[in-house]
Amino acid sequence: MRGWQRWVLLGALASWAAASAQVSGEFALKVVRLQGQGEVLADAASRPLRTDAVVHTGETLRVVPNGVVVVQWLPYKALVKVESGGQVRLSPHRVLQVGQGRVWIGTPPPPPGERRYPLPVQCGAAQLVGSPDAFFSVAVRRDRHILISVDEGSVFVTVGNFTTTVRKGQMAFVTPQNAVIGPLPMSRDERLRWDMGGVR
Repeated sequence: MRGWQRWVLLGALASWAAASAQVSGEFALKVVRLQGQGEVLADAASRPLRTDAVVHTGETLRVVPNGVVVVQWLPYKALVKVESGGQVRLSPHRVLQVGQGRVWIGTPPPPPGERRYPLPVQCGAAQLVGSPDAFFSVAVRRDRHILISVDEGSVFVTVGNFTTTVRKGQMAFVTPQNAVIGPLPMSRDERLRWDMGGVR
């Protein structure tokens, strides 16, 4: 990691820690839109997912094939869209863990007087911190590569001792061997996915 990258990362993490300390309220995922079916896994039990359901820390949200779920990540008020076959978990450490599938993450512009917050996400060995204005996607592909793409803002991606910044219009891959490829210009296919999907 280059010196300036280390300072950028430390600044982002310090900003995230300060912002998290100021956030009040329960950390949870509240379902705002449900297409198809999903379930919540908690302590070896499961319950069907319903509109307005709340997924608490330590619980896992899983979407069946051909389903789509949009949740509000409280208290950040960020939106998280979990696509078909996707699985996410809100860890007790207030980090959104992406287990499989594709998720789209971002915080719509807040009302006057409110602010956006950096969003901490984990996917495999990759630790991500999205800038407060970031809209980004994380996908676990069938070949086990992790694809991160950014439509707005920037995302700091850390794997081991290496950190890179993925900016607007860029994407990066984390290989199954935990090597980072990129950032690269967003591919036409990924740009098309953003044009057709995403979360706002």
